[in-house]
Amino acid sequence: MVEKFANKIKSKKLNIAIIGLGYVGLPCFLSFAKMGFSMIGIDINKSLLDKLKKNINPLTSKKLKIKNNNYFFTDDYSHISKADVIIICLPTPLTKNK
Repeated sequence: MVEKFANKIKSKKLNIAIIGLGYVGLPCFLSFAKMGFSMIGIDINKSLLDKLKKNINPLTSKKLKIKNNNYFFTDDYSHISKADVIIICLPTPLTKNK
């Protein structure tokens, strides 16, 4: 099983889902996509998804620069079933008492 997983990494056939496309999740998504991995970006923020689907980076307002076409953005968590790896990048809310 470990060898099969390692082969998917080496051959760039690994499917990665990232939940949360904010200031941590989006750069992570972009890094893996630029390496050539198949990516699924999941977030509940519709306006953020709209920008990403228009190839606009919502963090910088610049155009996304991904040469790999094997990625998509969605709010549908059912796509997680297609992923070999799931990375969760959600904020940790702090109270006034931390």
